[in-house]
Amino acid sequence: MERDVLSARRGVVVFVGLLIAITSCVIITSVVIDFGCYNEAARWIPYYPDATVVQVEYDYLRPFGVGSTTAILHSDDEARDVRRWYIENQRALDDEGFSPNLASLNLSVRTDTEEGGSIIILTSECASK
Repeated sequence: MERDVLSARRGVVVFVGLLIAITSCVIITSVVIDFGCYNEAARWIPYYPDATVVQVEYDYLRPFGVGSTTAILHSDDEARDVRRWYIENQRALDDEGFSPNLASLNLSVRTDTEEGGSIIILTSECASK
């Protein structure tokens, strides 16, 4: 009888241990992927210097991590200057051999006809499908 109780306890301990190990692996993997997504976006489509954040929408833990993110920025600079800055940034990253692997990262720059300057739209889709 005592042996059955010890065997049952051991089974519960093993089950709980496995559950904790699997949960820990999932959490650690998610955090590592989230950091990878964020770091790729921060390098490939960083916020334009001195731009004002108009709106940021994301569907997971944080902007530009795992999931979808759309950020809308406004700059007083002309759209062609903003485009040139992003092109130069991406060329420098190309020269370093950097290329986003986890995330699909896009940007769009257009003239703000209402307030002047430019509207910058940054989008990221990372490890969410």
